[in-house]
Amino acid sequence: MLGAAFALELALLVHAAWLAEVAAGYFSLSPAAAWPAALVLCGATALPMGALLGLALRAATRPPGAGSIAASAAAWVAWESLTRISFPFYPWIGLAATQADVPIVLQAASLGGAPGVSLVLALFGSALGHAWVHRLRSESGERTPRSALALPLASAFALVVALATLLYGAIRLRSSEPAHDPSCSIAAVDASIPSPEVPEGEVLARYVEASRRAASSSPDAIV
Repeated sequence: MLGAAFALELALLVHAAWLAEVAAGYFSLSPAAAWPAALVLCGATALPMGALLGLALRAATRPPGAGSIAASAAAWVAWESLTRISFPFYPWIGLAATQADVPIVLQAASLGGAPGVSLVLALFGSALGHAWVHRLRSESGERTPRSALALPLASAFALVVALATLLYGAIRLRSSEPAHDPSCSIAAVDASIPSPEVPEGEVLARYVEASRRAASSSPDAIV
């Protein structure tokens, strides 16, 4: 239930507004129709995927010690991969997308792509969560020799993951060759399709004509 509630809250607070805007712009829906459609899509996708995430994380926390940290991170990354290959195909829902403006962390992608970046972040978060849980247990009187060691070990693990990621990113950025000519020209075309009922042939013809006009200025790329 917690997983479903988490996913639904995230979907409604983060995704619903722009989904409604997209529905209004691309499908010519009125705001009165776009918002309900966005909310239904958020609920239909977030509830089952969130419940699955909750079950996966619950199972992943059963191994003792550091095993639960690694298992939780692996479960999160596996769940992210599932969201990319199933409806509604959200490639930006992963933790890696949150680091788009942090190049030093993004260097981890050279080892494992976007899932590798997500794994590093999930390991860090899982270690902090593991430490926090054991701290709460200690404060509630459930202190055991194992829990007494778990808090500093999990905290140290999180610190090692963070430092290793930042050190690797800094070394890779420093050793990379600077781009000699990073500038390029990009032409953006808009076929001005008035509604989704326009025949496919006419849509293609409009884009071809718009692209031909844009190509006359010899850009490096046409979008």
